[in-house]
Amino acid sequence: QRVRDQATTLWRHLQGVKGSARTPAALRESQQALAWAGALHEIGMMVSHHDHHRHSAYLLDHLDAAGFSQSQQRRIGELVLGQRGGLRKVEAGFARKDFTLLLLCLRLAVLCCHGRHQAAKVKLHVKRDRQGEVELSWGQDARERRLTPAELRTQHLLREEVAVWAKAGLLRLRWAD
Repeated sequence: QRVRDQATTLWRHLQGVKGSARTPAALRESQQALAWAGALHEIGMMVSHHDHHRHSAYLLDHLDAAGFSQSQQRRIGELVLGQRGGLRKVEAGFARKDFTLLLLCLRLAVLCCHGRHQAAKVKLHVKRDRQGEVELSWGQDARERRLTPAELRTQHLLREEVAVWAKAGLLRLRWAD
């Protein structure tokens, strides 16, 4: 539930850019797909902890899930597959306009919630400018105190995520110090 909530919160913040041509119905549909991906991203751990994202995607692609169309299941499965590791395995999804930001939000949420023992005390902030660059930063409270070891690990993982996106060249993502 934490990953789902974090991912949809990040998504709503990124959609706050003025001039978005997306209709509210399309935004709701995308946000719902992201919420389901966040809720089901670890379903593959029932099969194996190793490459659980691949198992999760396979299960979501092949389950007979009541209430979901096959295209919805494929969309959710593709997001879940891309939750970790390189981005080449989901490059076909980048042809869809909203996929890049949906995947970014899911990946960031997974990183922010990686330590199950306790949620970070500071919140990740995201901003997108008119040119599409996304900026990541901690909240003001993080600049006023020392980060905990868990928050420092999360910050390290987030900086690695910036490098993954830079290598792929699909999105301008930066960490604001």
